[in-house]
Amino acid sequence: MVRNLYRVYLYAVCIVLLIAATTATAYSLGLLLSTTPLRGPYASPPDHSQVVQAVVAFVVVWLVTLLLGGLHYWLIRRDMATDPTAGGEAVRSYFLNVTQLLAVLTAIGTAAVGITQLGDRYSSSTYSFSVALSTAGLFALLEWERRRTRAATEAAIVFQRLHLYGAQLVIVFIATPFWLGAVQGIVLTTLIRSGGFNPCAGYPGDFACNPGDSYPLRQTVAQCGAALFLAACWAGYTAFSRHDRHSRIRQVAHLLAFGFGLGFVLSGCRGVFEAVLRQLVGRPFTSNEFAYGAAATVGALVFGLVVVLAYLWLYAREAADLPSGVPAAGLIQWALAGVIFAYPFWAGVQTLLIDVIEHIVPAGSQPPVEDFASAGALLLVGLPFAYVTLRLDARSRQTSVTWPHRIFVLVLLAGGVITGAGGLIVALQALLSAMLGAPADNWQQTARAGLVTLLVGATMVAIFMTVAVRSRYLGTRPEPKSVEAEPVAASTQPVASAGAVEGAAAPHGTLEGILDALLAGRMTRDEAAARIRAREGIR
Repeated sequence: MVRNLYRVYLYAVCIVLLIAATTATAYSLGLLLSTTPLRGPYASPPDHSQVVQAVVAFVVVWLVTLLLGGLHYWLIRRDMATDPTAGGEAVRSYFLNVTQLLAVLTAIGTAAVGITQLGDRYSSSTYSFSVALSTAGLFALLEWERRRTRAATEAAIVFQRLHLYGAQLVIVFIATPFWLGAVQGIVLTTLIRSGGFNPCAGYPGDFACNPGDSYPLRQTVAQCGAALFLAACWAGYTAFSRHDRHSRIRQVAHLLAFGFGLGFVLSGCRGVFEAVLRQLVGRPFTSNEFAYGAAATVGALVFGLVVVLAYLWLYAREAADLPSGVPAAGLIQWALAGVIFAYPFWAGVQTLLIDVIEHIVPAGSQPPVEDFASAGALLLVGLPFAYVTLRLDARSRQTSVTWPHRIFVLVLLAGGVITGAGGLIVALQALLSAMLGAPADNWQQTARAGLVTLLVGATMVAIFMTVAVRSRYLGTRPEPKSVEAEPVAASTQPVASAGAVEGAAAPHGTLEGILDALLAGRMTRDEAAARIRAREGIR
């Protein structure tokens, strides 16, 4: 414990000094870039005093960093020479990987913003590129240091995997607005140039407006460049960690990204269904509404499909090496898809019932036809929920792997309970307030909506409670434990294989046990080789 506190002190000082030096570098680099055309037409180049102050700050900060940081780095090297296990422990892994994660995400995000700003001739991208280059340099320095040792303890491997797979997942989140903007820009630019969309429609006649100025080609190209840059960064991190597959963190990150992309696919499909239904009921969108809606719909569909297809390919390629194994890995994906499809299905049922009741009752709000089209589109998007539910149940029975189906059923059961409770609260509050002489505005409509929500929640509870009771999912009987690999020394190189499982204990500590597990198919060849090397001390 005392030794670890000393190491925390050493790494904390070094990291803080490096961050200070990176900040000073970004500021100085920004002034340097301000002397180039990147500053834009309205920004002025730095004056003499700004240059002097930046140079002095840069020299002073780096001098202090080299002196104090160099001293503490020498102490770190001496500690690692004294204790060879220090290089593979959690303290070093935490500081290096967490700082790298923050640095690389900052670099990628600001670089993408800078590329987008290149499409605006009035914008300055000096700040974005100066921060991106400086933080990229910090990442490269820390990566060089991280590669000098191997993460050996369980906690150190967890921090390393959080960096590798966390960055890959967050890059998807960062890429979202850039991909949506790029695809929407392409659609709107195409519609404007083909004459199918006039962004100047609706302006006063004496208002000067040129449709070609709304979405210039330069801006669209820059947005596409930023989107492709982020896709390249994601592919780089995917290749960076391609050999370390036996990890729960990796599996969870892949599933989260898959679900995120599937949500955008459903959003795009809803836009398509709503446009079709509004056309059928005689309430189509106006030309400008249709153009903007089509751009948003196509953007969501393209981005969602790219993410879903990428992670379907990754997940299928890595399923055999994931901790859950092949049958369970696929069932988890089906369960996640079922939960995602459940929301539009049940929300569509609820919204459609409320609209129908409000249209039928004499004192109803008489919702417009457009509301029925929107509710119907939501329900149509969620219709695959029924198929996914039946498919997941059948596959669980065939493979005898029931825990993904159990999670799915309990999540939907909890959703039904919460939905019903919320509807009951809303209905009772509206009714009791009216009975006590203090009715709220539109309390009858609120009470009807609450009762419909209660009905939907009760239906969900009835269905999934029946399934849970039939499948005995409500008990606490222990599940059979599967054999999992023990944490072994994991290389910090991106191509190294780490056969560790976070939080898993090792039942096979002998050479004979490892060979028996390999022959029985309970571990892969690479995992067995890694464990044998760790046991025999082979690097």
